[in-house]
Amino acid sequence: MAGDKNTGEVFRANIVKVNDILYHLKIWLIYTFFKVAIGFQINGLGERTTRILNEYGQNSWELVEVV
Repeated sequence: MAGDKNTGEVFRANIVKVNDILYHLKIWLIYTFFKVAIGFQINGLGERTTRILNEYGQNSWELVEVV
């Protein structure tokens, strides 16, 4: 029955892998959501936005610190 134990370990490892992938996917989705939300807010500011975007590029996290 040593094979059964082995199979269980592999199965457990796969569950951990899937949980890891889901965790990173969740973080990516939250990051993307905030990036889009911040982008919409900033776009409402008009000229100042264009200047900031030109100065700092399109990175929302930099913009959060600037605004």
